[in-house]
Amino acid sequence: MTDVAVILQSLEAGSLPMASGLSALLMKSRDDPVEVFASVPFLIQQLSSENDLNKISIILNIFCELLGASERESAGDATAEAITKSNVLASFFNLLPESEFSVRFPLLRTLLYTCQRLPKDVQLAAVSSGIAIGQLTGILQDSREILRNEAVLLFSELCEDNQDLPVLFAFESGFELLIHIFESESWAEGGVVVQDCLKLMWLILNENTNTQSFFKEMGFMHKLLPLFASPERWGKRRSAIASASVQLFSVFVSPCLPANHVIAMVQTMDQIGLLPHILNLVKSPGCPDDVVESCLIHLSRVCSQSSTQSIIDSGVCFAALTLTLNSERRFPLRYAGWELTRACIQRSVATQRELVFGISQATAGDASQSKTFGSLMGRHILVALMGGDASCCWFSATILARCLADPSVKEWLLTVKLPYQDSDGAVKRSVTLFTILTSRILQKPARLAILLLLASWSHGSPGAIAALLSNSPEAPESNSLHVLLNILSQPNTDDLLDISERCVSSYLVLLAVLQLPAVRGQLIPVLQQLGGRFVDPLRIANKKSSIYQSGDLLLEEDFRKLVRDALPAAEEIMKVQVKPKLLSPSQTPASQPKANTPEPREEKEEEEMESEHSSPSPSPIPMMDTSITKESDAGSSIIEKEELEQQILDMSNELICLRERIIDIESDLEGKSQENKKYANEIELLRQNLENKSTENIETSEQIKELENHLEERSSDNIKYSRKIEELEKELEKTKASLHNSPVAPVVAGDESTKIKELETELKSVTLKANHLKMAKTNLEKSIQSYHDKINMLEARNIEVQTHLSGLEGHYNKLKTQLIEKTTECEKAEEEVRVLMSTTSSDNIESATKIHELEVERDLLLSENTEKFDQNRCLQDRIHKLETLLKQQNEFIDKHEQEAQNNRDIQEKMTLLEDALQDMEVRHKREINYKDDALSELERQIERKEKKAKENQEMIKDLKETLSETKETIHEHVAVIGTQRAEIDSLRNLLDQNEIEVTDKSAFCLATVLKEFGGKSSKAQLHTSSWIQIFEDTKTSN
Repeated sequence: MTDVAVILQSLEAGSLPMASGLSALLMKSRDDPVEVFASVPFLIQQLSSENDLNKISIILNIFCELLGASERESAGDATAEAITKSNVLASFFNLLPESEFSVRFPLLRTLLYTCQRLPKDVQLAAVSSGIAIGQLTGILQDSREILRNEAVLLFSELCEDNQDLPVLFAFESGFELLIHIFESESWAEGGVVVQDCLKLMWLILNENTNTQSFFKEMGFMHKLLPLFASPERWGKRRSAIASASVQLFSVFVSPCLPANHVIAMVQTMDQIGLLPHILNLVKSPGCPDDVVESCLIHLSRVCSQSSTQSIIDSGVCFAALTLTLNSERRFPLRYAGWELTRACIQRSVATQRELVFGISQATAGDASQSKTFGSLMGRHILVALMGGDASCCWFSATILARCLADPSVKEWLLTVKLPYQDSDGAVKRSVTLFTILTSRILQKPARLAILLLLASWSHGSPGAIAALLSNSPEAPESNSLHVLLNILSQPNTDDLLDISERCVSSYLVLLAVLQLPAVRGQLIPVLQQLGGRFVDPLRIANKKSSIYQSGDLLLEEDFRKLVRDALPAAEEIMKVQVKPKLLSPSQTPASQPKANTPEPREEKEEEEMESEHSSPSPSPIPMMDTSITKESDAGSSIIEKEELEQQILDMSNELICLRERIIDIESDLEGKSQENKKYANEIELLRQNLENKSTENIETSEQIKELENHLEERSSDNIKYSRKIEELEKELEKTKASLHNSPVAPVVAGDESTKIKELETELKSVTLKANHLKMAKTNLEKSIQSYHDKINMLEARNIEVQTHLSGLEGHYNKLKTQLIEKTTECEKAEEEVRVLMSTTSSDNIESATKIHELEVERDLLLSENTEKFDQNRCLQDRIHKLETLLKQQNEFIDKHEQEAQNNRDIQEKMTLLEDALQDMEVRHKREINYKDDALSELERQIERKEKKAKENQEMIKDLKETLSETKETIHEHVAVIGTQRAEIDSLRNLLDQNEIEVTDKSAFCLATVLKEFGGKSSKAQLHTSSWIQIFEDTKTSN
């Protein structure tokens, strides 16, 4: 039996005192908690029936040792399960009112450890218990800091992943207590306690609109401003408190919350003046990266139309951009800077224009450059865009894409040029920025970033998409269409980067189909031939979330919105049945946006150089090859009709420009109509809010009136009760005075006792009435005070509602004016569309007839090449089938090779296992031999011990025999002594009878005679000794 079992048996039997037994278990739990776990049922039973606080303290300390044993996790988990399954948690919560430190501290520790192991069970028990939350919040007021800190930690564990407990804590005046702790710990200069309180407050407010609205209405946000004081020196603890404080206020503007709630929170933050404090924190010298990161994330969420300009003017936005474009910084910090820069640029049109102007100044090399933050940001973005770092290129491209919302900015940026250096380093010509960006598509690291920028640039800009798909004579190496189709023709993989590149390439080709009608008939068959390789990347990007986490910079959220809108059009294109038409030289994308195209021979040579430069393998799309063969076969007919085609090109360009303008105007009209709908919806929401607020205001006013009436009634009752109390006190005094002043009269004994009893009963009844009236008076005063507090609260809320109503009315008037302006703009745009349609109708008819005639001639010329195209297509289908067969055979061979390899691996494992078994057998044999030797030695030792035991037994027998002999001799000596004594007595009697005195000489003579006579036997010796004794006795008597 173990020590714990012995202790438990003795405790149950009553042989051991309970206090000493529990203390022994406590000492044992510190050394071996697994062994003490057997006593948990006994401890649970004892705790439910025990009333002694000392014993309860020992039991709670044992639970703390078992639950907090990190080395033996099994014992702690089993103890937590035993506690939650039994009804001990209720008894724990009942012990919370005990203020003794020896009980309260281990109780809080036990609850904390149990909640860390089984949080759901403890949370459910705390919610179901009616006193747990109130008692725990009361512990936060304890003057002993250790208990207060333990209560904070326990609340943090209880409120994690729970929606009910935070609300209960908030309405138990928990926020006031936490703010009081902040004040006692000197706010941001505090220590770990402030961090724990901030964590608890974050858990209570995170994604909980009820607690957040309560926090805002009670005015606690303004009280936490001392946490944002910028220090003179930064330390680890100070930076942790600052970052936790900023993260706490970021909870109010989380993207998971409703938009109306976030708007209200942003308004309150602006009212209390939080923005300057955060800007000062960011600009403080030596500010740590963690604090800067949390501040930038918060500013990106709080950034509104009113606060954007102050953020930009303070230089924080520019600093955030420099952090983003610094590749040596941590990725979370760069991401936070990117979020703030993107949010500020999106909300400030003036900053967008300054940024683009800064790019143009940097390309022009102007000496008198503007020094605004927007222009400086533009120069930094241009440098990062042209640099070699892939992450900086991605950040700068996505930020610049936010500045391309205006179509005029897109068209103007197409004309921006940069100096182009040749191989010898001399600047001989200037190339447009768009052409340089398209040439960078060939570079794999920066491809995705450039494609994202070009997608945003080409959206709603047919000129940009036409320039992208053309082969520019200034940079013949940038064959963008060939690169995009080559990316799409590659096999599908699970790599996110490849999926993202294919998604953006599909979107760009889709824009070409939608925005360029002249190329639509040639690109649709190619996209249908690609099939799933064209549509699947768009579907995958639509399903996946935004991918810029953990350093992977792939697709942006704005681009995903564009893909979501364009996906139905891509799916419809796959269903359209179009007769495949080949690209003629007059209809290549290179000839559409520009009138001055090179000669066909030069174009043919450039295309051949491009094909050799871009990919040595044949093009995956046969349309490119057929266009080159068509140029070689029908070159003469093209040269003859060059002049007619030039005229048709001019007219088609004019038509395209008109159509683009009409499309832009229609898109603007659609956007404005959508904006009108949004404004109408917002106005309706504002009207509903106004109605709700007005009804709430009326209700609050009615409640205030009712409370005032109730107060008047209570005050009148109070006056009545006070008057009654005074009357009763007067009566008491009168009765006491009458008792003292009444004369003593001769009364019968029985009458006197009855009168005394009556007077005592009257006194008791009067005192009871007085006490009851006093209690009623105090209750009335308390209720009056509570009603006063409620009235003050309602008045403050009424003032806030009135201010909010006034703000809503102003916003409503602004929206009305904006609606009127938008409607006038829509009417003007509709009139422009009508004018354009009326002016271009006649020109369109003539150009359409000429184009139709030329198309008929072109179809006759291309009918011969269609047959060749079909033959090539059949050959490619056969090649594709053979390739699939080869792939299947290769896969079959790979499977067999894998199976053979697996068999080899299994055989190797079998040999290894056999060797291991042989080693185990050898070891077992050795162990068995060793054990046999040990057994033989033990047997020998046992035999030796048995021999020794036999010898000892024989010795014991001999000793017993000698003892028996000695006993016999002793008995004989005793008998002889008895006979000698009898003889001596007889001799004395004879001497006395004869009256003989024995002298010394006679005694000596007798002794000598007896000695001589007694030397012959032992009996004689005995006689002589007796005689000598007799003579000595007589001598002494004489």
